[in-house]
This record gives sequence, C-alpha cells and structure tokens, in this order.
Amino acid sequence: MINVAQVSTTFMPGTPFAKNALKDVSFAVEEPSFVAIAGRSGCGKSTLLKLIGGLLQADSGSIEVESFLMGGKQRSAAATAALVAMAFQNPEHQFFAETVREELSFGARNIGKSQREIDRAIREMLPLTGLNDSYLLRSPFELSGGEQRRVALASIFLMDTPVILLDEPTAGLDPVGRRRICAMVKTMQRKGKTVLWVGHDLPEMVSLADRLLIMAEGRLIFDGAPEKISADKALRDKAGLLADDFDLDAVLRENYGILPASDAYLKLKRFFTGEGD
Repeated sequence: MINVAQVSTTFMPGTPFAKNALKDVSFAVEEPSFVAIAGRSGCGKSTLLKLIGGLLQADSGSIEVESFLMGGKQRSAAATAALVAMAFQNPEHQFFAETVREELSFGARNIGKSQREIDRAIREMLPLTGLNDSYLLRSPFELSGGEQRRVALASIFLMDTPVILLDEPTAGLDPVGRRRICAMVKTMQRKGKTVLWVGHDLPEMVSLADRLLIMAEGRLIFDGAPEKISADKALRDKAGLLADDFDLDAVLRENYGILPASDAYLKLKRFFTGEGD
C-alpha cells in the first residue's frame, strides 16, 4: 500500500542554510493500519508526510502508494488526490466556502464524485462529527474551533481515499474536541483506510496506533509496535517522548477519559513505564 525506499531530501542545498530533512528513510505499510509518526520538532515528520502525499519530491529514493510512484510527473494532481488525502496543521484555516455543505463537498467533487454521492456520504459522516443537518447551511466561519476542525477533517475523509495523512490533527483542541477527532479517525481506520498520524501527543497516538515510527534528526530510529520500546528509556529520551514531570495517570484521565484497568490504559502504561512486561 505504501512503500518508502531510501528516501533522502535536503532543503536549500548548496547554501549555508542547507538542511538534511530526511536521511535514507525506508519503511513499508502493506495493509490498512494506523501508523503514528513521532519525534522532536524539526525531526522530519511533516516533511515525510508531504513526500508521501506527493506535495514534495525527494532528492533520492522513491515513494509508492498503491503501486503508483508519488512525486513523479506521470500523475496529475487529481489522480494523486484520489489516492492520498492530507490534512495540514490547523486545516480549518483553509476554509473558503460560504456553507458547511460546500466546504464538505469541495475535495470530493474535485476528484470526480457527483453531488448526489457526496450528499449521501455527508449524511453518513455527520453523526461522526457530532453535528447535524442544521449545520449544513451555516457558514463554517461561524462554528466553534472544535466544530471547524471536525468539518475540516470530515471534508478530507469524504474524499474516500485509501490513505489519509494527518499532521497534528488535534493540536490546540480541548479534551472533548480531541476525543471526537480520535473517534472520527479510528472509525475511518475501521473502514479499511490507512492512517498516518504525525504529532507530539504520545499518549493520544499510542492509544490509537497499531504501529509507531520514531524520527530523530531526519532518520527513522524505531519502527514497530509501540509497546516494544517500553523498556528503552534511552530511545524515548532521544526522541523526546517523555518529560521528567510527566504524570501519565493524570494525562490519561483528564485529557482522554482513559481510566485505570482499561485496555487502552494498560497499553499506555506498558509503553511509558515498562510495567507489565
């Protein structure tokens, strides 16, 4: 489904400001899954996401999605958009339509879906967003911040692509807003989508993900099940995954409503402390 092979890229090459954004990164996602990509700011996470989405072209190596080469000249933007949908950080900042219905329809219509198909999909999607039909004729600019984020992500999901790329989709939201977004994304995965989620919020991502990629200084330094690095404090420190004053129980309870003894809690406890291994 996704094959990233020995990808490297440098920004502003040949200048005093040259930066090796990615260095020989390789991994494959062979079946629908939820993959979290973590690491310190500037480690290359968002660059990797843009390369997979075909928005940037690597200096070397290759990226294939559904056996199609990304970043090449042989594919139109519309053809690429039918394979991969990407939500940037704060996607609601890109709103432009007069109504929520038009905002939800825009991406799907641009890849060839009929308005009838789109309206049917919107009716199915609305319950996931926590909104109802009364919102469809409202201006998206009049919604709350959490409602705007859900509409923005729903517009991406309505494109019905096999791969969904999310760059910090819950950033800036309150706990209730984060939970709604997490539920929406998990629902898309259950529908057979592959989700790549870039972020800094490890409890959130680890509670959702089947697989964790950790980036550091442009390199992929870990690829596997989240619980496999539970006992590797040096690796977690290198990737900036855990602050000294981190109170796991409080974070899970207050931000995510995850209580002790639940499956999600036990998974996260193993990840951060190694307890139960």
